[in-house]
Formats: sequence, C-alpha cells, structure tokens
Amino acid sequence: LKLRYNSIKLIPSSSLELLKELGKDSEVQPSQASKSGGRKPKSTSAKFRLSLRQLIGKIDVSDPHFVRCIKPNTEKVPNKFNSPLVLEQLLFSGILEAVQIRQKGFASRASFDDFLKRYSCIASADTKTLSATDLVKHLMEKLKLDAGGMQVGKTKVFLKASVLDQLEAVLAASRYNMALRLQAVMRSRQARKHFAAARPATKALKESLRRVGWDDSSNVERLGVLVDKLGSE
Repeated sequence: LKLRYNSIKLIPSSSLELLKELGKDSEVQPSQASKSGGRKPKSTSAKFRLSLRQLIGKIDVSDPHFVRCIKPNTEKVPNKFNSPLVLEQLLFSGILEAVQIRQKGFASRASFDDFLKRYSCIASADTKTLSATDLVKHLMEKLKLDAGGMQVGKTKVFLKASVLDQLEAVLAASRYNMALRLQAVMRSRQARKHFAAARPATKALKESLRRVGWDDSSNVERLGVLVDKLGSE
C-alpha cells in the first residue's frame, strides 16, 4: 500500500528514534520531485525492492558463511538434550548428506606455504627444503597414504578427510615426542645445576665425617653415630 505524502513527511518529526531513522530514507527533496514531474513518492514495496537489491549486491561481493542451528529441545530450556529430535533435524535438513559429500571430497585446501609450515616437521631430516609437490610425494611414500587422498593443484594442496586425519595424528605424535625431548633436556640441565651447587657442601661434609672416623665402608648405623658425635664437637 502506498502512504500519503503528508504521512511520510510526518515520520521524521516523530519522537521515536527508530521512526526518525526510517524517516530519513522516506524524505523526498523538492528538487527531486520537480525533476520527476511531480510524481508521487516511492511506495513501501519499491523501497523494499531497492533495499533487497542493495543487500544482494553486498552478498555478491562478500564471502558469507551460514550457520545452521539445531534445537536441542522443544521447551527452549538449557541442559536438556532430546536425541530423537536432534536426529530428526539432522536427517530432514540434509546435514548428514552434506557431511558425507564433504568427506568424499577434499576437506582441506591448504596453500603451499601453509602446507609446508604445518607438515614439513614430520618429514625426514634430509627433506626439510622440499617443495610442496615433493613433500606430498615424500609423505605418501613414508606414511603409505592413499594416492587419491592427496592432490596438488597450482597453488594449493587438496587433502581428503581420511588422509588429513592420518597427517594430523602423525603431527600430534611428532609434537608429543618433541615435547618429551625438550622436557628431558630441561630436567637434566636442572639436575646438573643442583648437583653442581650441592657438590661443595657434600665434599665438606665428607671431610668432616672422615675426621671423626667415617670411611666409605661404614654402614648406615655407624654413620648416624658419627653424625651425632660430629654435632657434639
């Protein structure tokens, strides 16, 4: 329905902020009205179509991501999960089929630089400087990967879900072993530091015990007696 021109002019003078904002778009300048030959202002449906075209133009030049929501229950309450309801939504919304299609295709599309940065650490020591194509061949031979699960394009490496899971498992194991080696190095360094700090005190204690008759062949019971004797001196 078309609004009367006088009614449209009243919208910007409203006390509500929302109507003021809407009224800015509905204002018609006198110069525009004269140029249009005294035509009536645009209807609400025409403005809606214009807004829709602008929205579609923004979507075309952007990279939108859509999120599909699944209701856990019909009561809209927290901490309640209705399994049959969720399964029904997954079946009828086509999500499970989309997941199957995604798994059959290439789930990962990494650029050459990203692929090298992430997976070059699981290659052999003499292959650290390989290109992305050579690294793919090396990993396929080393890990016995499916030949159809990895494909090299012009700028990206395509990986199927099964191959991606294998690479991630090997990468996680490699990082775990590396963390263990780092821990071993740090602990050995701390142990050597503590030993070096305690060595002068240990040497002084041995010299004091030898003065009261202790030697390496003395048993633990005799050591206690000698310590008491040393304390009394």
